Amino acid sequence: MTNRDIYVDIQGNGPALILLHSWCGSHHDWARVIDLLKDRFTLYTWDARGHGQSVHHSETPCTLSQMAADLNNLICDYKLDKPMVVGHSMGAFILWQYLETYGQDKLSQIAIIDQTPKLVTDPTWLHGIYGQFDQDKSTAFINALQNEFAENVLKLAAFGHNAKTRKKYEENSKGMQALRAYLQNLDPLPLIDIWRDLTQADFRNLLPNITLPTLLVYGTDSNYYGEAVARYMQKTLPYNQLHLIEQGDHSPHLFDPGRFVDTLIKFYV
Repeated sequence: MTNRDIYVDIQGNGPALILLHSWCGSHHDWARVIDLLKDRFTLYTWDARGHGQSVHHSETPCTLSQMAADLNNLICDYKLDKPMVVGHSMGAFILWQYLETYGQDKLSQIAIIDQTPKLVTDPTWLHGIYGQFDQDKSTAFINALQNEFAENVLKLAAFGHNAKTRKKYEENSKGMQALRAYLQNLDPLPLIDIWRDLTQADFRNLLPNITLPTLLVYGTDSNYYGEAVARYMQKTLPYNQLHLIEQGDHSPHLFDPGRFVDTLIKFYV
């Protein structure tokens, strides 16, 4: 735990590696890869502001800029020397906001897991959620979250591109039941504020200016994106390596943790 009320779990030995989880997640999201990485890296996994044990102590909305400041504080508080930062989903947005605000000098390299630089689509941008998640759909989703948070988070994942996830939702599998119970125990207010801020973000202009070596990891069966988004990222970032995980969903690092870890270790400079 830092002195700034952001919960941080630290494990392992070696160079610093920061792992940033997805929206509605926590540091526990990385459990399947921690044991595979801790002999090679010192791992810093947090609960982002408004998530897990990192309660948002403010009446003002929780924002992406605040979470980027939290990342900067983590790097400074622990005096980390050129860490690598991995961002999954929302974690990628936090990382990009950090780079836009604080620059690239404090980091060695980065990894992006299954994320697009802009969630909301329009006639000129089809690489957002589902390839068809315009402002009207975004507003409707936020309204739905305010009425029934847990179920609509599940539906966002279930009614995307991944047929296996849809089947699990329709069958109300044990995994879906467990995830629903987890989501029902969350405080939805800061999470809705965060989601609203995420849908306003647009990092397309940042990407061509990122000079850090970047690992891109995407699932071919992502619930939200897919190979077209991965290829856009590969084309747009100056210094990158793209790895597609076959049949991987929106969490390809958890779908095939062994391959993800092998890829990350080989990429590390």
